[in-house]
Amino acid sequence: QAFMGTGTYLEMYQGKLCSDGGAASGPDMTPLFHDQLRPQIIINLMKTGARAGMVMAPVNTTEYFNLALKGQDDAVAFLTQGTGEAMSLCPVGASTKGNVCTAGELVV
Repeated sequence: QAFMGTGTYLEMYQGKLCSDGGAASGPDMTPLFHDQLRPQIIINLMKTGARAGMVMAPVNTTEYFNLALKGQDDAVAFLTQGTGEAMSLCPVGASTKGNVCTAGELVV
C-alpha cells in the first residue's frame, strides 16, 4: 500500500487521518529551520496570486508551468536586485515560531 499526500488535503490511511504536511508548515505553508543559525530565503506561494485550487484535481499543467516561470523571474529579481513579490529574507536569530519569521523579518 502507498499513501498519496500530494493533491489531497486530508486522507484516511490505515485508519488514521493523514495529510501532506501543509497544515504543519504554518499559515503561509513556509516550513522554516528553527535553529536560527543562518539566514533563510522564504518563498511564499500564497503571495504569488496563484489560485489555491491548483492543488486539487484536475491538474492544469499550463498553470504550473507559468507559476514556475514566474518563480524563476522572481528568484532572479530577488538575487540580483533584492526584490521579489513572493520572496523575503529571514535573518539569523529571527524567531521562526509557527513557521513564521518574526522579530526582524527583512523583506527585500
